[in-house]
Amino acid sequence: MHTSAPSSLPPTAIERHLEATRRRFRNHRSFVSELAEASGVPEPTVRRMVRGDWKPRSIENLIKVERALDKLESAPEPVGADGEVT
Repeated sequence: MHTSAPSSLPPTAIERHLEATRRRFRNHRSFVSELAEASGVPEPTVRRMVRGDWKPRSIENLIKVERALDKLESAPEPVGADGEVT
C-alpha cells in the first residue's frame, strides 16, 4: 500500500479504502479510459489514482486528522486534582 505514514503505524480507514478501490479496479480489468468516462473524472487523475501515487492534499489532511483522532481517543482522559475528568 502506498501511504505517507511511517510503516510502524497501521493504515487508517481512509488508506484502507483507497487501497481497496485500487484493488477493485485491478480486479475489474477496466481500462483507465473506460473508468474515466463512466465516472466523469479526468483520465490523468484516474491513472494516478490507480497507480497509487495519487493522494491530494485534502486526503493527506484527512488522514492526518484521522490519525490524531485515533491517538486522542486511545489516550487516557486527563484527571484533575479533585479526581474529576477534565
